[in-house]
Amino acid sequence: MKEKIETYVAPDMSGFDKRIAIMESRMNEEIDLFKEEMNVLKDEVKLIAGINRDMKVDMKQDVRRIEKIVEDTEQRVKEDSREFSRDMRELRENLDKKIRKALSNPLANMRK
Repeated sequence: MKEKIETYVAPDMSGFDKRIAIMESRMNEEIDLFKEEMNVLKDEVKLIAGINRDMKVDMKQDVRRIEKIVEDTEQRVKEDSREFSRDMRELRENLDKKIRKALSNPLANMRK
């Protein structure tokens, strides 16, 4: 047994070491590619977030403008309605005066 132990020669593992080194190299390349892809994705997400933020601000401004337009329109409609009612009242009063005047005219009852 002692002789076997003394004559023992370790197996050649250099082939495994080479394969492991190649696998590590490939794995590192894949990791680098993955990191690059992740950076591109992060940049795209940042860009989209910026666009989204700008759109949100623009939409808020548009809503405010529309609200202002609606308020102005409502105000104009109310004013126009008041003016129309006032004009109708004046027309009615004038017509009533003319009818009373015509009815009170003694010549209005004459027939041909």
